[in-house]
Amino acid sequence: MQQQSFYESNIPIAKSDLRNDGQIPTMHQYFDGGQCRVFRVTFMDGESRAIRVPLFVRHDSQDIVIQLLESEARILQEFELKGFSWAARLRGCSLTFDNAIKYPFIALTWIPVVSLYVR
Repeated sequence: MQQQSFYESNIPIAKSDLRNDGQIPTMHQYFDGGQCRVFRVTFMDGESRAIRVPLFVRHDSQDIVIQLLESEARILQEFELKGFSWAARLRGCSLTFDNAIKYPFIALTWIPVVSLYVR
């Protein structure tokens, strides 16, 4: 596959396209995982979301990258329907390379990290 462009600075714009009020969020830090880079964005009303971008499967075909996210979105929707409270909730997705960041992504509820350290 040809190297894809990725426009990280456009993540707030891409996410605002998935929200009814058109608010553009503030982007905070990001975290790298096995397949994805996860960005945290926060809206003026305090709501935060996680934006997952599968940057680390770049060497697969575009169709495979899109299928991966479609599958993940379906699983998250199924978790929500079944009342699985521990999973992040799907809040939108762009399953195309033709968007503001030039890469498919999914948007999830942000789950803050809670320290499990017990004294």
